[in-house]
Amino acid sequence: MIVVKILCLCAAFTFGVRTGVSKLSININTAADCSPGSNNWFFDENEIEKKVEETIGDLQHNEESLQITARTKQRFTRKTAGFAVGVAKIQKNEFNSKFDYGLPDSLDKPEDTDVLLIYGHEKSLPNDELLKKASTHTSGGAIEDIPLLGANEATENCLTMNVIVTDYNSNDKKCLAISGNYESFHLQKWARQKEGVALNSARPLQHVGRGLVSNGREYFKLPTDSQITRHWKRLNVYLDSLSANEQKLGSILKRIAVNNFVVVMVCNLGQSILLQNFVCNARANNISLSNVIIFPTDKQTYDLAIGLGLAAFYDEEVSARGSGFFAICDRFFLLNEVYFFAY
Repeated sequence: MIVVKILCLCAAFTFGVRTGVSKLSININTAADCSPGSNNWFFDENEIEKKVEETIGDLQHNEESLQITARTKQRFTRKTAGFAVGVAKIQKNEFNSKFDYGLPDSLDKPEDTDVLLIYGHEKSLPNDELLKKASTHTSGGAIEDIPLLGANEATENCLTMNVIVTDYNSNDKKCLAISGNYESFHLQKWARQKEGVALNSARPLQHVGRGLVSNGREYFKLPTDSQITRHWKRLNVYLDSLSANEQKLGSILKRIAVNNFVVVMVCNLGQSILLQNFVCNARANNISLSNVIIFPTDKQTYDLAIGLGLAAFYDEEVSARGSGFFAICDRFFLLNEVYFFAY
């Protein structure tokens, strides 16, 4: 494409745009002077560049509109219409800013900068007719053919949205399968391996636990019979002291409850810095912590909670006799006791 810049009066006469463009009083004898210093210029360089960019932008928009309108091949067939009718992309940083789902951003990979949004129903598609057709139809099926939309316009008609977060590994030939069925929030994992065996492309895909990693190691093993027996014995320590601890805890809960509500938290020394940050941030924002009770798993965290002005419950004798098992079963203890007092 060749863009011709009309810079002076003599060219303006040729295209017939003098009237209404320039309000300068032009001397006919000097009208042919097209030098930069003359007064016969209608626009300076920046104005012309701006006009050209606007014109090119309009032409590109019209061309894109024509291309979208010309799309006739549907992306998805009726066989997937129950859960996939269209697709769009959203820039990941914009998506994460719009929807805080509790995970940190990971924008350090060039192949991980967009979010793929699959529309599960025709009514969830964007309102704009061109964007709607771009989401549902294709001219060739290339990834560039999928429209890149803003987070607001892409999700404007989504009444619900499930977010699937998956890691990208160039050495892991990973696939994602979406199947229409009763909705489940459990993400199944299938792999060409079994426990104790590394990934092997010669093996068939089989259902595995989510704790199984590529080298065959299982991070979420079931406890053995001997471990179960040992833990049951340690649980006796908790059961033997249950009655006495009910009285101690009951008095604390009665003192801090607000409208019969209490906020319960569990913390250990490794997470104590987060507890301190939580308390300081809450007080900086005038959020009352008067009905918060902490169940620390160690004496150091208990001292910190008391030092921060929080209510806390900790039985040092039970923790010592239980060889640290109180730290393992404290959540069970916490819920059991709080429910017992009907808070």
